[in-house]
Parts: sequence; C-alpha cells; structure tokens
Amino acid sequence: MSEQPPQLENQGEVLTDSIKSTIDFVQYVESHNFGDYKKYALDLASLLNSPDLEVNGDESKADTRTTVFNRFCTACAKAGVETPPLEEGLFMPFVPEDYNSGDIKPKTKQVLKIKNDVESQTREMEDVNAKKEIDTLTEFMLLFAEKFDLQDSFDGISSREIVAHLNKKLTEKGMKPARPDYLKLEFKTRAKEQAPSKPIKLLIVDDNFEEIVNSYLGAAGWPDVTIEYLRCERDYSDKSSNEKKISNLIEKILATSADVILMDQGIGDGINGSDILKSMNIDPRAAKIKKVANTGGNDDDLRAQGAFRNFEKGRGRVDGLRSAIKSI
Repeated sequence: MSEQPPQLENQGEVLTDSIKSTIDFVQYVESHNFGDYKKYALDLASLLNSPDLEVNGDESKADTRTTVFNRFCTACAKAGVETPPLEEGLFMPFVPEDYNSGDIKPKTKQVLKIKNDVESQTREMEDVNAKKEIDTLTEFMLLFAEKFDLQDSFDGISSREIVAHLNKKLTEKGMKPARPDYLKLEFKTRAKEQAPSKPIKLLIVDDNFEEIVNSYLGAAGWPDVTIEYLRCERDYSDKSSNEKKISNLIEKILATSADVILMDQGIGDGINGSDILKSMNIDPRAAKIKKVANTGGNDDDLRAQGAFRNFEKGRGRVDGLRSAIKSI
C-alpha cells in the first residue's frame, strides 16, 4: 500500500502536486492481484502516471484526472483490491479560498453583514441546537460568499465544491475523505475483446487532451494492445505552412512505431486529420499503419482516406477499431 500523500499547500492559485512522487500507479497494479482486470488497470495506471495528467491546481485537469482515477478505483473494487488514497489534488482546486478579513470582497461583505446581524440575535439564545444550526448556516454562507448572488439565487454553489471543502476539513484532521461508491460507477473495459495476432501499439492523435482521455478509456483493457497518444498542441509561433506542419506530424507518428492510429478530424491550425491520412497514404513508411476515424463529427472525409469506421472518441462505437486490430 502506498504511503498517504502529504498535504498539498495552497500557494495562491498554484497547488504543489506531490502525487507523482508518492504513488506509482503501475507499480501499484503490479504489487496487487487484479486478476482479469489487470490489463485495464495497467492501461489506466499508465495514464495516471503521465505528466500530462498532473493537476497542479488546474480545475480542468482535476476533472479529467478524477474521471481516470475513479475508473481505476472501480477496477480495484471489482478486483477486490484496496483502493489507493484519494489524491488531494482531485479536490483541493475546488475548495473555496479561506475568508480573509483584510480583503473583504463586495459579496463577502454582504454575507458578513448578514452573519453579524444574525449573531447579534442568536448570541443569547437558550436553544443550543437551534443556535448551532443557524450559526452553521451563516458560516456556510460566508465560506461560499463569492458564489452567492444575494439579488437572485444561491444556485451558484456546486455540490463538488461543498464536498471538496468537507474533504479538506476531514483530511486536515487525519480522517478519511468522502469517496464515491466505486462499485456503482460506470465501468467499461475492452478486456473481452479478441487479442490481435501479435502485440500491437495503438496511437491516439488529437489536439484536445480531454478527448484523448475519452478515447484512451474507450480502448482501455484490450488484450495485447498498448495505448499511447500524440497530443497535437497548437503553436501560435509556428508560421510554417500546413504542408510542413503535416509533414512534422507524420514524422512524430512514425516515430512511435504505431500499428493503428485513432485520427481526429479537426487537429487545429487549419489542419484536418484527413489531410494527414492523405499524405500518409503516399508515404511508403506508413503503408502498414491501420487508420481509424475518431471524431465527434462526420467521419466521411477520414473514411475517404481509407480510415475504418468512426470510434467517436471512445463513446461506444468500436467496430471500426475492432476491424483495424483484426486486420493486423
């Protein structure tokens, strides 16, 4: 069992994410008996170990990592393996800033006035339980003061923020944080798919990291299939032609020695996945690579360049990827 990760310190908007130095998820899988869920757990462990999925205080990354982490914990629960500690990086970005009397923002000032008015009346209350309930409500309002709209409604507070604050308080006192019932979470694995005739490498090519993760999860667990990804980040300083950018992307794809690629259509910078496939079709080095459409939109242009049927970013349709793997 890995050591409980140390507390993360909120340094303004930056969180010190020490998760990587305390939990090696691949080693965690190798040191436990996951049985039939081992391949799926290993796929997710590789993704959790990726620097691209480190949170560092980013709420969007925390959301994406939470999805993968919860799937990993579900695999643990299914396999009868103890789940790893809940990473603080998954909830700390959602904890509201502590109230600072030296920096009273307009909404905080409004809620603080309400709190003071209420306390002036409850200070001498004889009903201890009623006083405690009212005081708790005013403290809660103050905690989330910047999310309240006193002229409209209080629906700006998310349940996630409330649970995040609860978990912060629990972990500060050395108690276990509130966690999902992992056995009831959605669980999808390709463990029962037919393995290819030889081990192969599947490469996800996309410009959107959240969609890369969706595609990764959609293929996770496939026997004898190693999953990697190529993130096509936009470089606004790159003034080279689209032809040159496509050529560079193809070189990166070839460098991975991928057997099958999941190709997005809208790569960004004016480049389409179908343009990349068109160039790959005349490159003899790419002749053996199988291509699968992987777009949230129409896959006609990708299919016109020889791609198998749309994988739809891992959202359910798998026959195209299955056909590509079988054809290896």
